[in-house]
Amino acid sequence: MPLMSILTCNDLEKEVSGILASDDMIDNLFVIGAPNPSAMTEDLEKLGLKAQFLFPETIPSGLKKRKGFNVLVAFQDTFSSDISERMKKELYERIKFYGLVSNGVLMFHGSCGEIFDKIIKDFRKSKFLLEMLSSDDITIMSSENECFPEIDSKGLQDQGNVDKYADCYNKLKQRILSQSAD
Repeated sequence: MPLMSILTCNDLEKEVSGILASDDMIDNLFVIGAPNPSAMTEDLEKLGLKAQFLFPETIPSGLKKRKGFNVLVAFQDTFSSDISERMKKELYERIKFYGLVSNGVLMFHGSCGEIFDKIIKDFRKSKFLLEMLSSDDITIMSSENECFPEIDSKGLQDQGNVDKYADCYNKLKQRILSQSAD
């Protein structure tokens, strides 16, 4: 079975965890660069998931060939709306790296998304699948550092955006699974 890599900013940890917890097909979950591994471990365990935390240099070879459906989540610092070319170059390198070890790469982003609208076009000839929402598909945030706007003081998130990310995740998963069945 295949491996999906998810590249996301630190601010989307809870949303990504929730989406992954709703997928009962995941056999192995690997997390790289979690902002707070112990807090994330607790969150994942509460949701019924167990993850193995890794550094990029310790990713086992052959993850794409492991049995079952596997997911690798790589966290990165939140991008500001004033992204530099250096940061964009680093992100493109990460996509290339995870594209080599995965069958497909999913990018979760928030308010910085419009900066990356050309990524799909730039990687259209890659030998891996790449999926992300365009900035037109999600509600853009008022604060550069917020990926989802708060609905109330209890920290409830915009469920519409979360649903769109879940749909994007499921779309790529189905593409990966149908490709591996061929």
